[in-house]
Amino acid sequence: MNWLQNPFANHTKPSMLTVSEYENLIDIKCSSSLKQKFGAENFDLNNFWIGLQDEYPTIVEKAITILLPFVTTYRCETGFSAYTYTKNKYRNRLDAAPDLRIQLSDIKPNFSDILRKYVKKFHSSH
Repeated sequence: MNWLQNPFANHTKPSMLTVSEYENLIDIKCSSSLKQKFGAENFDLNNFWIGLQDEYPTIVEKAITILLPFVTTYRCETGFSAYTYTKNKYRNRLDAAPDLRIQLSDIKPNFSDILRKYVKKFHSSH
């Protein structure tokens, strides 16, 4: 999500972006006028991405989906249901935010890649 928080930083192609979206990100990164807006004193990340809607609609749509998870009442109600479920199940937990972040995310983890990385790391010979 670094590309979302700072599109001007050097980073590799995020796996969630298509090739055309990544090309849009490169165009944004190379724009000196956008870089000035990004570094302005009254900077707001949401307004920055919304301001790019006309020029870069595909990448802005993806950014807005991540930045503003409750753009419809359905998503808001889904989030509230997930929150009440988490708070009922884990009453003694003080902070439900990490659990909610996973429950509300549309990003599906690639468990096979994750397991492949860590099985080698923790595998011990008998």
